[in-house]
Amino acid sequence: MDRRRLIPRLVLLLTLLNGTGLLGMNLVRPARADPPLTVDMIYAAKERTDVRFGTTYLGYHVSNTDTRTPAPGLKVYFNEVPGQWYTNAQGWCIVQVSSWDIGRMNLTIDSIVSGSTQTAFQQLVPDSSTVFDKVIIELITPEDRIGVDTVAPLRIDAYYASDEAPFQGELIFNYPNFTSTELGPRTYFVEDINDHQYGITQFETDTVEIISDRVNVTFWVEEDRIGTGSEAEFEWTAFHELDGAVFQGWIEFNYSLEQEEPGVYTYAIESIFDTKYDVSTFVSNTEQVVFDEVVVTLEARKERIDVGEEADISWSAHYWYNSEPFYGEITLNRDSVTSHKVGAKDYFVQGVEDPYYGLTSFDTNVVEVKWDTIYVELQAVDYRIDLGQEAEVTWKGTYQSDGFDVTEFLDVDLTPAILTKNSVGELLLEVAHVTDNLNGIRSFSSNYANVVWDRLEVELVYPGGRTEVGSRAPLDVIATYEYDGAPFTGEVNLDGILISDEVGSRTLTVSSIVDDEHGIMGFTSNKVSILWDEILVDETVNTIVPGKTTVSLDVYYASDGHPVTGAEVYVGGKRTREVEPGIYTMVLTSILPFSPVDVDVRGPGIDQAYNFGNQLNVGNIGLYAAFLATAVAATVYRSSLKLAFSRK
Repeated sequence: MDRRRLIPRLVLLLTLLNGTGLLGMNLVRPARADPPLTVDMIYAAKERTDVRFGTTYLGYHVSNTDTRTPAPGLKVYFNEVPGQWYTNAQGWCIVQVSSWDIGRMNLTIDSIVSGSTQTAFQQLVPDSSTVFDKVIIELITPEDRIGVDTVAPLRIDAYYASDEAPFQGELIFNYPNFTSTELGPRTYFVEDINDHQYGITQFETDTVEIISDRVNVTFWVEEDRIGTGSEAEFEWTAFHELDGAVFQGWIEFNYSLEQEEPGVYTYAIESIFDTKYDVSTFVSNTEQVVFDEVVVTLEARKERIDVGEEADISWSAHYWYNSEPFYGEITLNRDSVTSHKVGAKDYFVQGVEDPYYGLTSFDTNVVEVKWDTIYVELQAVDYRIDLGQEAEVTWKGTYQSDGFDVTEFLDVDLTPAILTKNSVGELLLEVAHVTDNLNGIRSFSSNYANVVWDRLEVELVYPGGRTEVGSRAPLDVIATYEYDGAPFTGEVNLDGILISDEVGSRTLTVSSIVDDEHGIMGFTSNKVSILWDEILVDETVNTIVPGKTTVSLDVYYASDGHPVTGAEVYVGGKRTREVEPGIYTMVLTSILPFSPVDVDVRGPGIDQAYNFGNQLNVGNIGLYAAFLATAVAATVYRSSLKLAFSRK
């Protein structure tokens, strides 16, 4: 084993053993004599050097072991380099080396001679070395025939020959670019390299030949003016310009062969597919194709007509491309241009016949025709109106096909034409004729408007008899519409009031009415006579018979003195007896000198109360006087007896 490698390993082993305590003592390195010379530094001018023609410099630095100073003037012998080499004043020994072999060269010191004596040395650094190398460039192409002006598909692999490490420098080819503008072959290879990392200039390169070619395509169209939706028909031929070989593959155009929109389309080859050489470069002509259509404009003279009327539809047409008039024929989607029921129909072109260009494509508008009638809705402003008043009728007109309000454009004549009536009764008004100033529709239908000429019948119902002065007369008012007897709910005003504070008769009738519902003002009414009256009572009292008071009452009306018969007459709360028409009597029993006489009369429609005060009972007073006289006489008599006895 090399002595230089053995000593450090022994030192490491002893150190480890001492650290674990296995030796049981501190290890003391035995003193030894180091070689007098030490190789402590190396020099390599290049990491990689051109093989064969390239040179570089390798070297070592030698110093005295004890003083660590440079050791100049030493002769150094190397295994790889013949001859002897000297250390300079700084202790460096630099050797120029070259090699014809690719690979790493290690410069190894064989011996060092000081003066004439070979001197031992120790080398603390690895051998100085360099790699003699060159760059290998492999060029590969997957296609040997490409299109003119197409970038050549070169695959480039560049690496160092010694270790196949990738080359990171610049490759300079014999052509400035990989695109050829000329037909024919072109050979590509590397002319030079720039190794910015190691400075290598030696290289080996492949050569690749690539042929530039182009396909020449010629196409033409069978018909250059066709209808939209039709397919343009093209014929074409193609060949390789390099050698005239027939092109094998297919082509694609820039537009679809079918166009739905009219226009002038310039067709060109957009791409080719070469199944033999995969050449994509081509030259070609262009062709224009007009996709045309007939533009048809339909027009309905009237878009809304009467049911059963024939629609008047006209048309005009031209070619889209140049607006040239179209003189062919058109076919509509419907055969019939009339309808016998309300509704709308759409009309459009279903087909054209072109005698000049044979086009079948067309564009058309759609026209709608409505067969219609007018519905007139009549509405009387007032259902009931006064006799002689003119009926006011409003109407609303709508088209029945779509409900469009045509009122503002409509004139309506009614039947009957005279809208007044002077007698109570009803008229049914209906539409006699309409004038449609918008579309001229004559057909119509209508409802009826009912108008009643009416007045009120007012009946004043008074039960008769007499009404007490100061009381409200019991008058009922029954009001109905004369036409149908419907009850009147408005207000009836009389020409007088129903209360009087005076005795006497008054005739009342209706002065006006207020009809909030229909506004009727006319009426008929009866008259009633109302008698306001009061009851008078004359009193006759007989008190001659002691203990009895006979009361006789003459009860009669104040207006005409007529006896009040059948009345309920009370005296002192007790009912009397009618002994004669209007004569009521009652006997009151009392021993008091005075008797109160309170009279309450309840006659038909009149209640009357009277208070005649206290009546003197003459019979009772006489009886009291006789009794008093007797008492006095008895007293005198008893006094006389006492006196007589006293005298004895």
